[in-house]
Amino acid sequence: MTDEAPTPEAHMRRQLEQAVRAGRSKAFLLPQLERLASVAKEGSDEWCFANRQLAELLLEQAPWRAALHARRVAVQSSSDDAAHALLGLALALQNNYRAAIASYRRALAANPSNPWYAHNVGHLYDVALDLPRDGLPFLRAAHREEPSQDDVTASLAHCLARAGAIDEARELAVELAARHPNRSDFAELAQWIAEGAPAREAQGAPALLAHIEHGSSTPAPDSPAPPADDSIDELLERAPLTEEQRARARRLWVDYESRESTDATRDGRALAAAIEYAIHRVDGANVTQRSLAERYNVSVSAIRSRYGSIRSALAPEIEIGRYRR
Repeated sequence: MTDEAPTPEAHMRRQLEQAVRAGRSKAFLLPQLERLASVAKEGSDEWCFANRQLAELLLEQAPWRAALHARRVAVQSSSDDAAHALLGLALALQNNYRAAIASYRRALAANPSNPWYAHNVGHLYDVALDLPRDGLPFLRAAHREEPSQDDVTASLAHCLARAGAIDEARELAVELAARHPNRSDFAELAQWIAEGAPAREAQGAPALLAHIEHGSSTPAPDSPAPPADDSIDELLERAPLTEEQRARARRLWVDYESRESTDATRDGRALAAAIEYAIHRVDGANVTQRSLAERYNVSVSAIRSRYGSIRSALAPEIEIGRYRR
């Protein structure tokens, strides 16, 4: 007895999965995924895959469209934590924070072991809704699961201080700042707590979203992290780029360093990842910050923050296409 031949939809999905892994451009992927979403049976694995991928691809440029695709899958399956998390991020990008929290809580219910879902719920309560006491249990849970993740620790320290637990917050923040003397944001956090955590206005996007993740950023088991003391040049040399892309990446790096006057050794892996991401974006390739975070062993928020800094510093050059082929 022979196995049944795969359906056309299943065959299309396999081809698209390979295209996603190969980093094909959005211009190629979007129409193909939309076609699969339209022909596959609603609720099928192929239909869910297409809508989930569409949500992820559309997040940055069209978060409202991303929310539509993620919601379709989330409505079909309460156990699809990735769909609920994608919906949460898409809603947060639209400043719909209460709905974003609800979606992340559904993702957390479906996958309680994912610390980033708990982190995002707690962080949104703290800095978006000004409800640090509501966010504190979630950030404590995230920190228990990922005590070595500095961004989680920083979020917990911030929330603790705003909830009145100054001593505990100070201990975490001082240790964090001492461990990373070149991280100005950690130094500022420790200083703010040392001053008694004076009142701050609730944050909105994009400042808030610099610390929001929609998935895990733990390194892939078969992708050892590059050494922490590697130079940007060494990191870019090992990046999966063509020689022509590498030349453009180095041009971007030189321009950024000269414009910002930053220390090239500060957060080097996050900067290298952001430079690589910028080149892929310029080329229209489908490379996510999450995949780069896994390869460089840094958080998505660190890459997002660095990429935002690059865009701010080099906006004219980016607009005129200095880093394109």
